[in-house]
Amino acid sequence: MLKEADEAHARLIGAVASEAKSSKTSSKKSESDSRGSTKDSSDDESESDSEDEYETLDCFTTGKSISLSAFYRLARNTTAQWLPDPNGLEVDERYWSIVTEGTRHVCVHEASLDTSEHGYGFTSPKNSPSAKHPWNLKNLCQSSSTILRSMGNVIGVTSPTLHVGMLFSSVCWYRDPHSLPWIEYLHSGASKIWYGVASSAEEKLREAMSELVPEFVKDSPIWLPSDTTMVDPTSLSESGVPVCRVVQEPGQFVLVFPGAFTASLCTGYLIAESAFFARHHYFERAEKCFALLAKCREPAMFSLERLVVCVAGDARASVETLTKARPLLANIVSKHSKLWQQLQELGVLKALDSKDGAMYCLEHALELATNCPSAVEHCTLLYRYTVGELKALEKQMDDKLHQHQRGVRRHVAGAAAAKHLKQQPSMDTAVASATDVIGP
Repeated sequence: MLKEADEAHARLIGAVASEAKSSKTSSKKSESDSRGSTKDSSDDESESDSEDEYETLDCFTTGKSISLSAFYRLARNTTAQWLPDPNGLEVDERYWSIVTEGTRHVCVHEASLDTSEHGYGFTSPKNSPSAKHPWNLKNLCQSSSTILRSMGNVIGVTSPTLHVGMLFSSVCWYRDPHSLPWIEYLHSGASKIWYGVASSAEEKLREAMSELVPEFVKDSPIWLPSDTTMVDPTSLSESGVPVCRVVQEPGQFVLVFPGAFTASLCTGYLIAESAFFARHHYFERAEKCFALLAKCREPAMFSLERLVVCVAGDARASVETLTKARPLLANIVSKHSKLWQQLQELGVLKALDSKDGAMYCLEHALELATNCPSAVEHCTLLYRYTVGELKALEKQMDDKLHQHQRGVRRHVAGAAAAKHLKQQPSMDTAVASATDVIGP
């Protein structure tokens, strides 16, 4: 089921080196892309030294692009060096001893690729037996059951991601902040060990993390940053946290429910594929999730406004989906109408600003214009949809919902009429009854 790629094209873009070094790992440092801005050569050496020192504590750092065969050789050599014949429990013991003791520096690699760009992962040719299979993750992402497909191509959201790992490649404790469910399929290679904590045990997990690694627990609703902390499950269990463990073998799926915390560990070279999905029920909790992301200043993979507007304009969207999305669209139209009007009243003109490339959402743009009126003349109002277009989407959604409701009413009326006719006696029955009464 896994598409074989030619080595010349099988480049692992954005390979990542992870360090299994200590249970108290540092937060991920933001790094400038090589194509981005550069610092002036007169920067203080002390700043450079501090950055170098900080980099040595990073749990994950960006690596170079390598071929799949080169990655495989690295994985094979790593396994031969540490565990000539690894099995799940032995890998567990060796890995957690490295992490908890924190006396050895171990660097391994992992990589992630977007499957939509080169066609990696599950096969998609029409003549393939698995091309139309519902468990094909590419089909899952485009299924009529997931509302995410309405947004089109969003890397990492509406297309699966391929993961390549080696011995000790791991993912720190993590919970998806968008509250999306996701699924991972292990194509080939070694097994993968998963650790999980249910959302119902969040408070216990937070208390345990606050005791074990207090410097990496944030005082905010999204309290556990990504790629920062790897605490062994034994310590968590001893602190009263119910931790689950499952070993995933090739050919098996692992499903992660919204709100669950997970960590994972590769026991050798492997190739896996994961995908997000969401039913129409997601709209019931989406506003709260994105409000927390904004409050905690955490980046989102996509905007809720984009999802709602795309669903509203999607002719394939079901009535159930439109019904759930309708209140959110009304809030978006009302909010953006007010903010847009307030910005225009403050004098924001549609003029290009060549001095500042910063962009603001309507809320923060209004705050900027209110607190710093002199900045207004340098601002331009950029938009994807006008308020009129958003209101047109509202009407389009209402028309479709009303049409469905009229169809339901006609169906109910027709069923009631048919039931009434069925209950009426036929002519033959009526004549027979009369004969019984007046006959000799």
